[in-house]
Amino acid sequence: MGIVAWISFSILLPHINGEKERVVQADGSNSQEDDLLKEVLLLEALEQEKNQESIEGLKALTNRKDAVGYQANILLAERISTLRKDPTSYYRQALELYDTKEVRYKLAAALVEQGRKEEAVAQYKLLIPDEEACLALLNLEIQPIALGEWLLERKQWKRAAEFIKPYLEQTEEVQVKVLLQKQYAKALGELGLYKDTLLALEPLMVSNLWDQELQWWYGRALEGTGQTEQAKKVYQSLDARGAYRLGLLLEKDGALETAAAVFSSSSENISRWKGARLWEELGKREKALEIYLSLAKEEDIHQDDAAYRAYILMQRMGKQETEELLSFLKKRPAWAARLNKKAEWEIVPVVSYERPVFIDRVEIYRESGRGKLADIELIIGERFADNSDKLALGDWYLEQEKYYQAVLWGIRALREQPSKRAYELAYQRPYEEEVQKAAKEFNLDPNMIWAVMREESHYRADVYSPVGAVGLMQVMPATGKDIAARLKVPFEDGDLLKPEVNIRFGAYYLRSMLNMFGDDEDKALAAYNGGPGNVRRWSESKVGKSKTDFPTAITFQETREYITKVKNTQHTLEWIHEK
Repeated sequence: MGIVAWISFSILLPHINGEKERVVQADGSNSQEDDLLKEVLLLEALEQEKNQESIEGLKALTNRKDAVGYQANILLAERISTLRKDPTSYYRQALELYDTKEVRYKLAAALVEQGRKEEAVAQYKLLIPDEEACLALLNLEIQPIALGEWLLERKQWKRAAEFIKPYLEQTEEVQVKVLLQKQYAKALGELGLYKDTLLALEPLMVSNLWDQELQWWYGRALEGTGQTEQAKKVYQSLDARGAYRLGLLLEKDGALETAAAVFSSSSENISRWKGARLWEELGKREKALEIYLSLAKEEDIHQDDAAYRAYILMQRMGKQETEELLSFLKKRPAWAARLNKKAEWEIVPVVSYERPVFIDRVEIYRESGRGKLADIELIIGERFADNSDKLALGDWYLEQEKYYQAVLWGIRALREQPSKRAYELAYQRPYEEEVQKAAKEFNLDPNMIWAVMREESHYRADVYSPVGAVGLMQVMPATGKDIAARLKVPFEDGDLLKPEVNIRFGAYYLRSMLNMFGDDEDKALAAYNGGPGNVRRWSESKVGKSKTDFPTAITFQETREYITKVKNTQHTLEWIHEK
């Protein structure tokens, strides 16, 4: 190491090791910014040196949990590799701080070079479905069958089908061909290519691999190609495993009582929910109630809905044992409101916290033109953030008007330890001027606008959905064009990326849905998400004729969840900001 770098290292070593001593500059200042930049200059000096002293200098930095420590581990691993020594421990330490494909590939390659095949395979498996990783695994003599299975485990259906097909065509070994055929059929089925799935399944029907999973896919492929009667027979032979798909076909045929019984026989909660709903529609309340009460005890997406239906049915049937259900529902503001009950909120503390040092480092690195180092520092800081750090990160992103990131850190803080500030971050009210203006123009509760905005985009003004909806309130371009015509304002598709336009148009559409459905908020929100035509259909069903029963009538699970999420957010905004 050069004399200047060595002197710098000697001065900085106490600070690097976490001691309380600080570097004193020639002018007597001891600013944090100067200290941090000296650390970076030291790292950069060590990077330039190529001798044993520089290796020792880098080793002194490798235990730090920050960007300097990360870079030191990478530099040291590469330096040691050139000396034909084992660099893997340093690559692993770097990955513990910041997991990147680039570093994992380097670790895997180093393990291969040392003949540590099993460890290398474990690293390459983590890089699936990258083509480079797949090729490396094949070079390590991993069988295509194993690689195909790993791709399926990661739900890489398209990649799995593309990978398996050539091996399936080339191999002549019967047992291997049959196993690959099974994987190929499953991948095609998951992709919804049902005609191809049937063709892939045919050679397997006479094999000893023909199991319930393949039989289910055979039924699904028959159903997907319009051969519903044959599909029913297959599903019937699978008992509970085929109950949900069989129930759907029977319900479509109008055999509601048989469908209800089949749905109820399944072990899948979605199927049992469908069964309970059909029993209720058929007037078999006791059967419906039994299933609802069972689902209300299980933590999944049907729990709240089931508890609500169980409570409603028990009230209507004159059953008195409803206190436990009511207590459960009062803790869920949307459901409490539907029952005309006051929601019960946890008392959340006001917590004190300080801004973590790593945020200061990020800003200092950015200001000094070291953007890459700043990004690494932020990633590492976020990875090891405790609850106080999460709150501080939320504040920091909010200061930059990065509302989406602020919401995410508020949610993470809430999960770890509910506090007033965590709620405020998780349930923000950004774009206040635009929201209040739109709320006044269209006679809306501003909290409903914020709630829709939060659930639609988490306050991301530039987000696009897979179907093309745009911006904060996820307005479709065609809908935007129609609204602009009705409001008599000029419009181009890019206008939906402007918060003031998107919020106004979303509020207009929300008001139009409320007008259409008599100010029924559940129906208006369901129409916003699932379309007004579907809302009319659900409203006309036997279950959905009353305001109380409408949420249960919604057959789209996404829409049923959506209206409750929005209402929960709306009531939470009222509680946290106005109490």
